[in-house]
Amino acid sequence: MEIRSFRPEFAVSDDGNFTPTSTEQKRVEDIVQESYDSFKSRGPIDKQCLFHRNHHVNYLMKSLKSVPSSYATLDASRTWICFWSLNGLRILDAEIPEETQKDIIRFIKSCEDPKGGYGGGPGQSAHLAPTYAAVMALVLLKSEEALKSIDRPMLLEYLLRMKQSDGSFTMHDDGEADMRSSYCAVAVAIICNILTDELRANVAEWIAGCQTYEGGFGGESGVEAHGGYTYCAVAALALLDKFSIVDDKALLRWLVHRQMKFEGGFQVRYNRIALYKR
Repeated sequence: MEIRSFRPEFAVSDDGNFTPTSTEQKRVEDIVQESYDSFKSRGPIDKQCLFHRNHHVNYLMKSLKSVPSSYATLDASRTWICFWSLNGLRILDAEIPEETQKDIIRFIKSCEDPKGGYGGGPGQSAHLAPTYAAVMALVLLKSEEALKSIDRPMLLEYLLRMKQSDGSFTMHDDGEADMRSSYCAVAVAIICNILTDELRANVAEWIAGCQTYEGGFGGESGVEAHGGYTYCAVAALALLDKFSIVDDKALLRWLVHRQMKFEGGFQVRYNRIALYKR
C-alpha cells in the first residue's frame, strides 16, 4: 500500500521567515515522520492494520457505567460521554444489554431541565450542547421508551427561548450565540420533529452570513473561518435544505487548502499546525 504523504518536497517551508507556527509545524512533521518510519519498519503497512473490536467494545461498555477520577473535569459533559460511547457501540454493531439501556434512559432523564432541554449532568442548567448529546444518545438506543422520555413540548419551548431575532441561538439562558448552537438546535429540532416555522425563521440566513471571504465559516459573522464551525454550518444548512444559498466553490477551495501536504493532516484554520498529538 503506497502512501502519498511523507515526501521531502512536501515538507513545510517558511522561506527563511521564522515564525512560531512554522517551527511548530516542522516539529509535528518530524514526530509524524518518526512514527511512520517506525511503523513501516515492522513490515507491510496493510498487514499491520488490525482493529481490535472486542477491546473497543469492552472499553465503551465500561465507560457507560463508570469512568476514572481523572474524568471529573467532564462532569458537565456526562450526557456527551453517553453519546460518544453509544455511538461507538452502534458503529461496532455491539449489543447493548436492556438493563444498561434502561439505566441510560433514567440517567439522561435526570439531566432534563424542568424548563426544557438538558444539562450536562443531573441538576445542571440546560445547555444546547449537552441537549444535543442527550437527544442523540436516546435516539441511538432505538427504543420507544427512550424516545418517549423526551419532553418534546418543553424542548421546543427551550429552543424557542434560545432563538434570537437575527436567527442565531444562544447556548444557554443569557449565553453566547455561535455556530455550534445553530447546528445543535437544528439537529435536535429535526430529529424530534419539532422544527416549526418560527424556529426555522432566519436561521439559514444567519448561518450564510458567517461565511468568510476565505470560503469557510466562522463562529459568528466577521470572524475567521474555522473547521469546527464550518462543519456545524454545512451540516445545519444541509438539514434545512438551504446549502444552495452559500458559495460552495469558495468553501471547497478553503477545505482543500486545509489539508497539509506532508503528513496529510488538516488545519482548522489558516497558518495553524495540523491536528496531531503524540
